[in-house]
Amino acid sequence: RRMAAEDVQFVVPRREVTDASLMEAWTASQAHSDIVGLVKAFSDAAKGKTCKKDAESTSKTTDLLVDLLSTIDKWIDEIPPIDQPQRFGNKAFRSWYDRLEKNAVVLIDSLLPDKYKDASKETAVYLSGGFGNATRIDYGTGRSEE
Repeated sequence: RRMAAEDVQFVVPRREVTDASLMEAWTASQAHSDIVGLVKAFSDAAKGKTCKKDAESTSKTTDLLVDLLSTIDKWIDEIPPIDQPQRFGNKAFRSWYDRLEKNAVVLIDSLLPDKYKDASKETAVYLSGGFGNATRIDYGTGRSEE
């Protein structure tokens, strides 16, 4: 059964797993099992499929997503690396990430149909988080570079 958009309540995510005991509870939960199952199902569905490099046509949503990624890619040129020792990642990433966080809701809004605009604030957290952590200069790999 499909839920109607008006039946969904979107919330800004917050960190809930803050220690090892909560991690154990999370990994044993039904929600964790459901998410892992969904990822595996997507993976299985993609096996054996090829990506068409020169697709004749793309969906409007795909085009909008490519535009979003192009926008944040341009910011890399606008916020060049800082001349510094490179042992711990470049601190210019923090400026780039700050810009992403400030603009994430607007960027997500550009992708969503009107009936899902309420999801922008929730989804913006995932967009920003997908690029890492500005405090630790962690580029989303889980490896801290600070």
